[in-house]
Amino acid sequence: MRELATHLQAPGTDALPVDPASLYPEPDGFLGRRAKAQRAKLVAGIEGVLRTALAPGETIRYVARGCRFFLFEYALGGAPAHVHNLTALVLTDRRLLLVQLDWRGRAGDIKNQVPLTAIRGAGRSLSGWRIRLADGSSLKFVSIRAADRKRLEALLPTADGPKAAGPSLQHLCPACLGVTPGPVGATATCPSPTCRIPFRDPEKAARLSTWVPGLGDLYLRHHLFGALEFLGSMAMLGLGLALLADALANPEAERLGVAAAVLVLLIVVPRAIDRRLTRHMGRKGLVPLALAPAPGAQARNLPSFPRWSPLLFAAGIAIAGGLLALTAGDLRHDGAVREASRLAAQGRFDDALARWNALEAAGGVDEARRMQFVLALMDAGDLADADQLRGELDGTPVDAGLVARLEAAVAREQAAITDYNEGIGALVKGDEATAWPRLDRAFEYLRGVKRPHLAVNRAELHAHLATQLLAEPLADGDVAAAPRWLDGAAGAPAAELAIVKAAYHSARGEADAARAALASADVQGLSLDFQLLALEARARLATSDAARAEVRAAAKALPRDQLSEEEAPRLDALLGEAE
Repeated sequence: MRELATHLQAPGTDALPVDPASLYPEPDGFLGRRAKAQRAKLVAGIEGVLRTALAPGETIRYVARGCRFFLFEYALGGAPAHVHNLTALVLTDRRLLLVQLDWRGRAGDIKNQVPLTAIRGAGRSLSGWRIRLADGSSLKFVSIRAADRKRLEALLPTADGPKAAGPSLQHLCPACLGVTPGPVGATATCPSPTCRIPFRDPEKAARLSTWVPGLGDLYLRHHLFGALEFLGSMAMLGLGLALLADALANPEAERLGVAAAVLVLLIVVPRAIDRRLTRHMGRKGLVPLALAPAPGAQARNLPSFPRWSPLLFAAGIAIAGGLLALTAGDLRHDGAVREASRLAAQGRFDDALARWNALEAAGGVDEARRMQFVLALMDAGDLADADQLRGELDGTPVDAGLVARLEAAVAREQAAITDYNEGIGALVKGDEATAWPRLDRAFEYLRGVKRPHLAVNRAELHAHLATQLLAEPLADGDVAAAPRWLDGAAGAPAAELAIVKAAYHSARGEADAARAALASADVQGLSLDFQLLALEARARLATSDAARAEVRAAAKALPRDQLSEEEAPRLDALLGEAE
């Protein structure tokens, strides 16, 4: 026992007053000596605090190491909560001292005590181990050795008594270790005239964490975890600002709703939680705003934040700004894709493609955005441009859900086109029993297709088949075979039916009937194949230079680059005849 006493005595000082029999009850074997050495080391780490705190004649009976448990703090704080609550339990013949420890076993800022008369016993609980107090509350601990629990239970008083009116847990001044009455925050400075150090305000800490999570922890001298929390909060702030900028750039109700929800999650919720958590941390004990007492005068304050905090604040601003800059480009490109998709959904395919081409020129196109735009075009009915863009996919791995959606959309398109082509083949051969079920199935899908222009019902299909017979150059028997399809075209769109009839009558030399049909048709609203057929009919009817000049001007106005390989030669021939 004499060897262990050396851990508790500094050169030129008296040994701490201890009860060796209760402080070191282990036998002298290997494990016993090891346990005694660890306890002596724990006492040595807080020796300065004990020398200040112990009253004359007060004796240390037992010391243990544990971790105070607060469900709310542990649920939200995780590992930092465990570190902040490391505590040395020092049982004397008069009270139970609670001294906060750092990870190296040295005394921290917070010191509390419970007089023995305010203790009503101790034992196991759902949360670990607890000490029952006279005011009806309890001190809960985890990570305390079973042997230490049993010895403390044997040494702590177990007497019952009336519920105390005042709090059993008393807060001690971090400097002079005197009792400071009232809850934390009620007293701004130590009441002892020989100390008078100021204390940190838990409400101020809560306000700081409301503005920026982490600031309150820095103010409470939780430097490491406060710095990490501050940097994390600045990162979330940068992301939140980027999302806000994106939402304001694309002010749709749905987008604004999602952005508002994400902003609440990234900015509001962390601040609401950290405000409450920081206030709880600040109320656990007194944290000094000055370390050295100044008798008869106000002690010189410590800075509210550590000296290196300007560097930390600069790093936080850099993180927020950097994330905003990094994500702003991606969010801007995502917004451009959404804008192009919205234009496509409105049927403004040329405007949508122009927006897409601008995004591609700016280097904002990647595989995922291309897939999103292709899906938007397909959903809006622009299969022609969707197929062209889909052919440029490079196979870069993207979200599996997006790939599955695109594959399903392509499968539906291919099934409909297959039914359409094979149905037409069967119909031309006269096998209507095979043709119409396949065509009707294809029509269900094609009713939503705008590009290319395909028939969406039986009557319109007849009109489309008639155009293939009546288009230049006319082959022998084409005009004679046309009535088969014209007879079934009743019910096709009026303008399409008028153009087909005009082509048929002009090919037969029936000028008056052809001109009457052309006069009733709104050619500008038709697809290019019908506009080209109408020009061929007009060319057959043109008998004057002025009429041929009109046909030539209209033919030159057609966008040749949008014509198919079969239609482009027809336009060239038409221009030659008009000349």
